[in-house]
Amino acid sequence: MRKQLLYSFFFLQQLLLCVTISAAELKPSTLQTKGKASNQLSKADLEHGAIQINRLLKDRPELATLISKGDGAYEWIRLNFAGEYTGFRIYWENSKPYIDADGENRFDDFNHTGAIRVKKPSISDAPGNAEIQCMAVVYELINIRNTPRFTALWNDALNGKLTRSEWVRGNTLLEFEAIHETKNFYSKIWFPLMTSKHLRADEHLWRVEAADTFDSWLHTKDAEKFIQYWKSCYPS
Repeated sequence: MRKQLLYSFFFLQQLLLCVTISAAELKPSTLQTKGKASNQLSKADLEHGAIQINRLLKDRPELATLISKGDGAYEWIRLNFAGEYTGFRIYWENSKPYIDADGENRFDDFNHTGAIRVKKPSISDAPGNAEIQCMAVVYELINIRNTPRFTALWNDALNGKLTRSEWVRGNTLLEFEAIHETKNFYSKIWFPLMTSKHLRADEHLWRVEAADTFDSWLHTKDAEKFIQYWKSCYPS
């Protein structure tokens, strides 16, 4: 059986897929995620996206206190579920992540679909829990775009082409890129949306303070969590 299940940082179960040290060094993956412009998504794709976000809001009603149909965050999530940036549809799974983490993503190579899961807080109405879950949803929808690169890294490590340190650096680099895309979502969509609704946005949850360069960020406590995680996942 092909072991090509992808789980992003904090989250993965057993096998993980990977990344190369830099985009220039990446080799082609068996999966190519080129994405689609929103005007190239089919009616069925868009309906799928709507179904998934509506299931998300039904399963996690606290999120509906922050986002609602028609606003920027809702539409962004809907289009990502539809496959706008990946070229494959993504499903919402109301299940606990396999490990103790805010969320995880996976790719089903057989069905050519993706899925995300987000940790359900023990106290759903505690301050900040809804925003934490929103952040995790956004992060996972961004990180699953790196499926081909995670896969390439996994295959290279499995074939002995990457040392453990190279494997860790490559995967951590992808996490860093996802963090910065999540920061962009915060500044362009989330903060303006919360401001328009007269709600407080917690920039710390979105890692807005993260360093702008990978090498600078690599020496932070935040990066260390990723580093230790990926060290434990190196195929041996």
